[in-house]
Amino acid sequence: MPGYYRARGWRADKVDSTSCRPDPGLDADRDWCSWAFRSDPAGDPVHAHLAGIEKSVGLLSQKFTKKSDITLISSFPHTEGPQITKSIGPAKMVTKDGGYIILAAESVGHLPDFYVECFKGFRSKYGDNLLKNVLEHFEQNRLILEDGAIDFNMALGITLATEYRFKIILASGDISREKCEAIGFLHAENLEEAFELSSGVGPHPEVNIIPSGGIILPAL
Repeated sequence: MPGYYRARGWRADKVDSTSCRPDPGLDADRDWCSWAFRSDPAGDPVHAHLAGIEKSVGLLSQKFTKKSDITLISSFPHTEGPQITKSIGPAKMVTKDGGYIILAAESVGHLPDFYVECFKGFRSKYGDNLLKNVLEHFEQNRLILEDGAIDFNMALGITLATEYRFKIILASGDISREKCEAIGFLHAENLEEAFELSSGVGPHPEVNIIPSGGIILPAL
């Protein structure tokens, strides 16, 4: 929905605001899945998988007219520690290189110390060559977090491979500034502070707003 956003004196032009949530009564991942994937196709695994992809695109995709200078995205429905970083995936698809991603997250499960330390270690070891080394790990079937779960490693890989392209601000009062900075994010206690941090992009930035970042498939 086109519109305008104002925060402390700067105006964000051409806002794309969308919610892909089908029913406000659906409250949890379990309810979402039961709604989205009822009447699943069965049979050949490949055919069923392709049919599932087509159904997911139909249910969850949202058209965006262009990439933005700033993307404000929520981690909804994810609130569990590393799961909140999943929203960075769709955000990077609709944000200009060098732009800001503001990730608004309410975390009921804090980022584990070992997960944060893995970020610190990888960043310290590879410096400005994060993307190159993330891709090398994947190509060589090596885990970034040894003995870590696949979802942790994917969260690490996607986040590390994205940091060189964007300035990522985590707007959360639940996660400390120290942990945010350790994983390469800027920290904001709230959205107002996040807007202040992103104001350097210019006086009239284009902004995309995605309320349901964990369940949307952007299409340009």
